[in-house]
Amino acid sequence: MNNSNQRSAGSNPQSKKDPSAVKVVYYKDKARKILDPDLLDQKAQEQANKFPDVNDKNTKDKLSKSQIRRFFGAIKNLHFQLENGRPWEQVLPLFKMFQSKVAYAKRSGGKKIPKEFAVFLEENIKLVENDEDNFRAFVLYFEAVLGFAYGNDKIGD
Repeated sequence: MNNSNQRSAGSNPQSKKDPSAVKVVYYKDKARKILDPDLLDQKAQEQANKFPDVNDKNTKDKLSKSQIRRFFGAIKNLHFQLENGRPWEQVLPLFKMFQSKVAYAKRSGGKKIPKEFAVFLEENIKLVENDEDNFRAFVLYFEAVLGFAYGNDKIGD
């Protein structure tokens, strides 16, 4: 009976959503390209706090500097290319390929990325869709999340 009560209270869907990314909207006013003021502060800090603590001995998969460099460095490289005149139509397929890179990095065996980080990337890649402005906002958001993650001991060696 306890189990059925727990299920009816939504524990199963909750456990599936446990590592979910913070729900964000990149723009307060998309037409005028005005970012949501909470995106690079409150939401970024909330997202960073979902990542495993590097000092938690009970957590096997932790976020490392090399994992951050692999993903953030590649995203920043695409952003750099865009800023230097490469057309969005050429950048977009390379950005979309990050879904496969995340899938590979979260596989079992080897050095995995934490589930919370994988979900953050997956959900934001989907949120960008095919929109160049969303991509630019995501790059800023990703940078803010990492700043809070480093500051809150969420990224190890």
